[in-house]
Amino acid sequence: MMLKFAVRNWWQNLIGALLVAIAFVSVILFSQNIRSLESDLDRLYETMTVDGEIIALNASDDIVLTPEKIEQIVDSSCVKNYGLMGEYRIDRWKTLRAISSITIDPSLSLRIDGAEYAKGITDIFADGTYCVLIPRNMRFDPGDTLSLEVGTRGQILSLAVGGVYGNPESAASDGQILYCSLDTYSRFLCEAGEPCTYKAMELVFCNLRELDGYRKMIEGLDLTEENAQLVIHDRQFQSEVSGFRRQITYQKTVLFLIILMTIVISFFFAVLLLRGRSREVLLMRTLGMSFSEVFFWLLFEIFCQALIGVVLGLIVIVCISDNSQTGLVQGLGIAVAYIAGGAISLIRIVRKNSFSGKNMLE
Repeated sequence: MMLKFAVRNWWQNLIGALLVAIAFVSVILFSQNIRSLESDLDRLYETMTVDGEIIALNASDDIVLTPEKIEQIVDSSCVKNYGLMGEYRIDRWKTLRAISSITIDPSLSLRIDGAEYAKGITDIFADGTYCVLIPRNMRFDPGDTLSLEVGTRGQILSLAVGGVYGNPESAASDGQILYCSLDTYSRFLCEAGEPCTYKAMELVFCNLRELDGYRKMIEGLDLTEENAQLVIHDRQFQSEVSGFRRQITYQKTVLFLIILMTIVISFFFAVLLLRGRSREVLLMRTLGMSFSEVFFWLLFEIFCQALIGVVLGLIVIVCISDNSQTGLVQGLGIAVAYIAGGAISLIRIVRKNSFSGKNMLE
């Protein structure tokens, strides 16, 4: 008898199943899109790098960083690479410029073209070499020893000429920069009794999820004591992250609304379903079925609608999606929401005695 009722109302059950299928497919597609956006955001955090620098509070000043402070600054998993550049004016014509790598000084790539070396260019900027790259117009050859008078006491210090660059006829103003490694620079200033200062420190950051924690760590170091400040050029990165987060929030909001609408639709669909089947419900009661039996039988119909809808939805997802497993849990949540909405409607009707024989006869 109950099976006969269900077959007679096949079109109502089919509509309910189609509603579930549509909601099921929509939720899975939105869930897949959310997962794709989250994966892209994770990839952005893992692969993108941003530049930063530690510069003087006043542009005309130098920063004073001890080796211990430098180690604290770079001792982080989000610091991929760093570079330092320091300058010390020996006299009005000569400036000793220390660099951690050739790339930190763009002008050097132009100067070293055609240079002659007693040591390779990488050896000149390696730690422990204690040599310099000088302009050719200083009239020294690679391998010579260069003596420099430094400091207020006029102390004479010697450096090995690792290489020469430039044209012999270059003007003095064009070529009195002496390049050396950071190690040579610090040893040179230490022997001269001068403080070791730097023009700037360049940083390249990765693992950008940790960038905010790095900022807080730098604040704890209080670089203002060294006349320094950290500047991170991450405006483009923050803009891209904000864009991803806005899209993810929008997609999750739509997903929540779909689930909520499924519950509401199920509730009202169950109400309409029962209004059109009052005689069938009355006949069930007349045949001796209890309130609970009628309730669970109607709930079973709603369950069957949800089950058929899930099967139809799965068929559609398998046909149109390469990753049918993503969002499956959320999709099944639609079926649960549909059943819950129907159950709420049935409970409401039971409480109002809608199953009583008296009400049905009226």
